[in-house]
Amino acid sequence: GHFADFLPNNLIDFVIILRCHPDVLLERLERRNYKREKILENIQAEILGNCSNYIVQKELSCPIFEFNTSEMDLEVLIQLILRFFEGKEDLHKYLIGNIDWLNELFETDRLNEFF
Repeated sequence: GHFADFLPNNLIDFVIILRCHPDVLLERLERRNYKREKILENIQAEILGNCSNYIVQKELSCPIFEFNTSEMDLEVLIQLILRFFEGKEDLHKYLIGNIDWLNELFETDRLNEFF
């Protein structure tokens, strides 16, 4: 997500955005001893889907996918990506827009925990 802003559109054939549930992201960043301000900044960006929004604003003509990595370690993620490229995964379930932490947290009245 951090380089997408700088790449020219014609160099992008597809996009995979790695997403993570805010609760899991909180645990991961706390384990890394991030400061509270940095943790909240990252979680808020994830809840709002900042990386996904940046990509959508580029108006690409290629497929854009989102993977929910909340319950995955690196090995599981690698295997998913390999199956994805081998055509062994249903591409439609990974299309951008299927992950919506904002709505989930709103419906459970939890947004105030992070904002």
